[in-house]
Amino acid sequence: MEINELLIPTILGGICVAISVYGLAIAKDRKYALGGLFLYSLIPISHRTGIFLENPEDYFGTNVSGTFNVLQASRDAGVSKFIYTASSSCYGLPDKFPTSELARIQPQYPYALTKWLGEELALHWAKVYQMPVVSLRLFNVYGPRSRTSGTYGAVFGVFLAQKLAGQPFTVVGDGSQTRDFTYVSDVVDAFIVSANSNATEEIFNIGSGATVSIKVIENPLSSLIHQTTESYQRPIPHQSLPG
Repeated sequence: MEINELLIPTILGGICVAISVYGLAIAKDRKYALGGLFLYSLIPISHRTGIFLENPEDYFGTNVSGTFNVLQASRDAGVSKFIYTASSSCYGLPDKFPTSELARIQPQYPYALTKWLGEELALHWAKVYQMPVVSLRLFNVYGPRSRTSGTYGAVFGVFLAQKLAGQPFTVVGDGSQTRDFTYVSDVVDAFIVSANSNATEEIFNIGSGATVSIKVIENPLSSLIHQTTESYQRPIPHQSLPG
């Protein structure tokens, strides 16, 4: 199934205001909900700001209170599936790669904590209100339309923008840290498969299953733009996140 076959509308709005969420969700002819498939969680606030530590009240408002609003609206609308966009940052710095869904939860930042709390809300609603819920923990999504600004995260988009502008790469730490990068079309496939499955009260990691260091990413991008690679190292803010 193609994504346009789902007939999902694109809506800009704030999920922190309950009445606006209810106005969007009470479209009973829509098959899917968005906490879920109102794909609001695909553009979480930290991905807009690139900051994990500042303004924790914004993270809580969006990822916890906002998720509550969408869950309630989805429940009232009688949606057939709620897919929560979770984050692999809930694992902190995991001990094993690939990382299992059973790995210890150890969020390092307010963003990671609030994304996990939103997931807990969604799974609780599934258990208590029998709402079909699946949570997808995404690992470092990249691809077309990636964010190209911000200090931490979205490294592919940031690096490419810097090379196109003739600027040196901004490398956090020494670049030896590794991450599991997931192409955006694979994430879309995961949403479609989850939406059409019978799974509920389930958590799935969405990643490639392999890790790549930040250093390795520099060379192919440099060759692509036919420029000499330079890099500017900046300190790791606290600990490097996996996703």
